[in-house]
Amino acid sequence: MITNKYAQDYRLENRVNAKGKTVTKAVYVGKYYTFDRTPEKMRAEKRILLIAAVCALAMLALGAGVYNNQGFSSQYYTLVPFLVCAFPLLYLGMALYSVFTFKGKCTREQKDHISERIPKCGFAGMVFSGAGVIGILISTGLKIAGVEERPVHANDIIFMTAAVLMFLAFLVVFLRRKAFLMKETGKPDVPAEPAEGDPQSP
Repeated sequence: MITNKYAQDYRLENRVNAKGKTVTKAVYVGKYYTFDRTPEKMRAEKRILLIAAVCALAMLALGAGVYNNQGFSSQYYTLVPFLVCAFPLLYLGMALYSVFTFKGKCTREQKDHISERIPKCGFAGMVFSGAGVIGILISTGLKIAGVEERPVHANDIIFMTAAVLMFLAFLVVFLRRKAFLMKETGKPDVPAEPAEGDPQSP
């Protein structure tokens, strides 16, 4: 489905299919894009991005797995930001799919899915996971001050470690954002659109 943002990159053309019927198809006439870095460098960048995403996913699963009614994971200001990280992680996974299915050049829409989505996901993940880490630090301060009397459990240490590692994973994604910038690589070789009144015009 073509959204309004990318409608200008396509042109409708009438073509005759194998059955002799005239069908209307959207033909891409916009610019193509490719990575600014060499394929050798991009292979390394892809591995870094994949490792960071897998690490963030593993930490999300680990943190959710140690949830209990006591400690850090029971407090909304530590748990909610942690769980919200699932959304930027989901969109990061979609960007990863676009990166690993890249075939040398892509359309403007595909370029935006990579070059714009990766930094946004990295930044959003940093904000949410960072908020969770700050919540944990606040909770720790309240425990030290004696305001919170609940003791620190082993699950608290695991949850805190997962939150910190998730923040670092999203930080890596954000710092590597420039590696996935793209440059123009020409336009598709499509016939010019027939002028109005041209006998070849459908």
